[in-house]
Amino acid sequence: MDFKIVLNDVNQETPLIYMWEIHKSNGEVFGRYVGKSKDSDRPLKRYKMNVMNLLAGKPYHKINKPDGYRVIHKKLAEAVADNHSITLTFLCNKQEDQNINDLERYWINEKNCSGGESWQLNG
Repeated sequence: MDFKIVLNDVNQETPLIYMWEIHKSNGEVFGRYVGKSKDSDRPLKRYKMNVMNLLAGKPYHKINKPDGYRVIHKKLAEAVADNHSITLTFLCNKQEDQNINDLERYWINEKNCSGGESWQLNG
């Protein structure tokens, strides 16, 4: 899974907010998702692993939740199969006085990632 990374001076070793954005070749938004992580490992490595496993027909977890791939995993897999462009953007770090869940909700709203459109992937 190939994707462009936009770092935005975010410290990748501390809690952060990130966004996956997928565009079709005509520029149309195909998917947008905001998430949170304790560091950059989850968006940089775990998503790629999940997408590659999904494309290979492997279960999410063999014992627990074999069909547990989330909508973002499925949309990224579809993007890879259809050769859409994928960008991972690190939006910001969580500051000590911030609640990461509140910060994630702020960015979900700010980036319009939740709603009834097929590209709004935060449910």
